Amino acid sequence: MKTRPHITLSLIAWKFLPLLLLACLATPTADVRAQSPNSIAGRTFQLTISSGSFPLASSGSYRFLPSALDSAYAIVPISGSIAASSGTHTYTKTGLNTASLALADSVGGALTVNCTFSTANSGSFVLTRSGGGSQSGTFFLFSGTSPASLAGYTITVIVTSGASPYASTGSYQFLPASSGSTYNIVGISGVANSSGTYSYTRNSTMTGYISYNDSIGGSGFTDTLSFDSATTGTLFLRKSTAGGYQTGTFTMAAPTSPSISTHPQSQTVAVGSSVTFNVVASGSGSVAYQWRKNGSNISGANGSSYTISNVQTADAGPYDVVVSNFVGTATSSAATLTVVSQTAPSITDQPVSRTVRVGQAVSFNVTATGTAPLAYQWRKDGTNLVGATNGSYSLPTVGTNHAGSYSVAVNNGAGSTTSAPPAVLTVNAATPGTVVAWGHNHLGQTTVPAGLTGATAVAAGESHSAALRADGTAVSWGDALYGQSSVPAGLNGVTAIVAGYYHTVGLKNDGMVVAWGYNDNGQTTIPAGLSGVVAIAAGNYHTVALKNDGRVVAWGNNDNGQTTVPAGLSAVMSIAAGGYHTVGLKNDGTVVAWGDNAYGQTTVPPGLSGVVAIAAGERHTVTLKNDGVVVAWGLNNSGQTTVPAGLGGVASIAAGVYHTVALKHDGVVVAWGYNNYGQTTVPAGLSGVTAIEAGSYHTVAVVGTGIPAPTITMTSAANNMTLVWPNTATGYQVESTLNLLAPVLWNTETGSFQTGIGTIGMVLPVTGTKKFYRLTKP
Repeated sequence: MKTRPHITLSLIAWKFLPLLLLACLATPTADVRAQSPNSIAGRTFQLTISSGSFPLASSGSYRFLPSALDSAYAIVPISGSIAASSGTHTYTKTGLNTASLALADSVGGALTVNCTFSTANSGSFVLTRSGGGSQSGTFFLFSGTSPASLAGYTITVIVTSGASPYASTGSYQFLPASSGSTYNIVGISGVANSSGTYSYTRNSTMTGYISYNDSIGGSGFTDTLSFDSATTGTLFLRKSTAGGYQTGTFTMAAPTSPSISTHPQSQTVAVGSSVTFNVVASGSGSVAYQWRKNGSNISGANGSSYTISNVQTADAGPYDVVVSNFVGTATSSAATLTVVSQTAPSITDQPVSRTVRVGQAVSFNVTATGTAPLAYQWRKDGTNLVGATNGSYSLPTVGTNHAGSYSVAVNNGAGSTTSAPPAVLTVNAATPGTVVAWGHNHLGQTTVPAGLTGATAVAAGESHSAALRADGTAVSWGDALYGQSSVPAGLNGVTAIVAGYYHTVGLKNDGMVVAWGYNDNGQTTIPAGLSGVVAIAAGNYHTVALKNDGRVVAWGNNDNGQTTVPAGLSAVMSIAAGGYHTVGLKNDGTVVAWGDNAYGQTTVPPGLSGVVAIAAGERHTVTLKNDGVVVAWGLNNSGQTTVPAGLGGVASIAAGVYHTVALKHDGVVVAWGYNNYGQTTVPAGLSGVTAIEAGSYHTVAVVGTGIPAPTITMTSAANNMTLVWPNTATGYQVESTLNLLAPVLWNTETGSFQTGIGTIGMVLPVTGTKKFYRLTKP
């Protein structure tokens, strides 16, 4: 059963047996004139046993807790083997320094004993049972002063012990909801919330009682809580219709008058506008508000705020608010409302028509005069644009769907005007060799540098981006906190570029690797003697290189084994690096992965083969098969591994933290997964893309002059091998070389062509000499 809102005392078990005799003997004191109280009606006193014999406890303590104005009490265990009990008492003052207390106990039956007090507050006692056995110890008489009324008090109860139907431990509060007759019982721990009514009786200067009716216990649930002092004490709670009790402690917080922490502020507004005054106040119980103007109440203005719509000059003046509760009132400082006449808005600088290409940024601006505040609403083709309510309107990544006519309406309380003629936005196809970026742009990672052209490849990190130009130079932008977007001066001859979380890596045409940016894990410290590199990849805090002999080298953070290349791994033709894992593609079309596998990102699906490209996200892995189909696995919290149904004809892939991107052979980009920053919303009209990359929460693409270069795969049978590529890539020839060290000499192969379902192939003899092959257009 849930605990009830009762105040209890700490108790122990003691059973009175019939005809016990209690004699309280004085503890020797220096002042023999100390007076016994005139009455102990309603007062609590405690006995502490120091010695005793059967059948009484030999040690322990208990309390006499008055539960009525004078004659009734409860015996509450504090410690030792003493049982809770109840009974009646009578008090007789026998002299200046002495008094006797007659007790009748419910456990012991018709029990009558006498206790003599020799001082007002404390002394010693001896309890003798006529049938044998005795106890001796000390007593203490509580003398705290109870408040005259508990109306509005907040009472916190902490239960330290108890028995069914009450909780044995827990805490709750009495929270008055009005002047004192209603309250909420709020369970803080181990106690159910409840509600009900209570009344307070102060029977003497020393004690008071709360009687209450509780909604959980039912209409018949009534009991009393006894207070020893004004603010703190111990408690005993018992339900009259059931056994069990609670003991513990309580504290009381007196009710407070309202206090205003935030006063209404003076304001100046124009005729026709609206104005709101606010106040923040607190106090015991329910707080009421009454707003005033010039000291007179405003009808219906009874909330913590007061609003005037369509302000007129007659509304000018001082406003304040009176805050009240059952304890008292508080009045705010006055806030002055000043009302000024308005001038209708007039546009002095109209928005200007613009022509941009897909992927570029554009802004429209207007300048207007008139009485502030001015409100703006931008429109496209006459329809309001949601959230476009400033003096300018910007599109960070333009698509063909943004083409149209733009205007803006400016208004205030005095009138409205609309820009004219509309500003026309013309959107053309992206220029070949330019970069388009979209998604999160908090550090400028999707703001492509103006004039960037000649791009052939891109890279994307956590909050920075990079592009590789056809002339072998690199450009980077976005976050530069660790120097990750600061390309080393004079760097040229770059053939590939990749980006980690906060670092960037470039591969030069001499097979050497260059890296810059964050290096706390050694990810930009190139291993000594590393050369002959043909491919690179970058994870969050590690870097990977593929050598021309098919071996993989990795360095940087290795907390999850991402740089521990599997022993004996060889014949690798492509690599990818995720957040904390690494992936390799072997020349037989199979995939190997190692490092973090918390979400299965390194568990390659059984039987996966025919893979021609790989990509790795934060915690997922993506592969592209030779039939243009994408396969993905690992973490899928945002749908990043759920490949769109029917997706085919894919030429390349990329993976971000929680999103995935695919580039089709026709130059169209498809993206899926997490899209809170628009990273999977491909700009409308974007086409002719030749390269893609995915950053943490953004996507970057290169617009080229044709379709993406096809991927070539190899199969072998008997003494022949067949090189295969998609049939959408026509007009290509096969070239080979014996090694990839500069200068590389490529020779044209003259094998026989053959066609398959969706593919073109060339059959060549296996000669036993190692060769590298590529597709080129004459």
